[in-house]
Amino acid sequence: MAQKLNISRQAISKWENNVSAPDVAMLSKIANYYEVEITYFTHDKKVVALAKKVNSLFTLDTHLYRFILGIVSVLALLFFSVGGANKILDLL
Repeated sequence: MAQKLNISRQAISKWENNVSAPDVAMLSKIANYYEVEITYFTHDKKVVALAKKVNSLFTLDTHLYRFILGIVSVLALLFFSVGGANKILDLL
């Protein structure tokens, strides 16, 4: 599991021995790994709400994602147009 979640075995050992606990983002990854809802691990509504918010940041249908995609698209068009690289350098 440690390799699949890209964490150390020591981190998992700390969780198992109640030395520390996974953060909300990691808890969400663990739930996905075991194919269970995050509420399987906790019934704290605040944790569940925070996990949903964290997951929504990584979906492709957020306003932030669309905004960033738009900015990158405009910059790419400027860069690849004739003399676009010079235009971008002039802006800097």
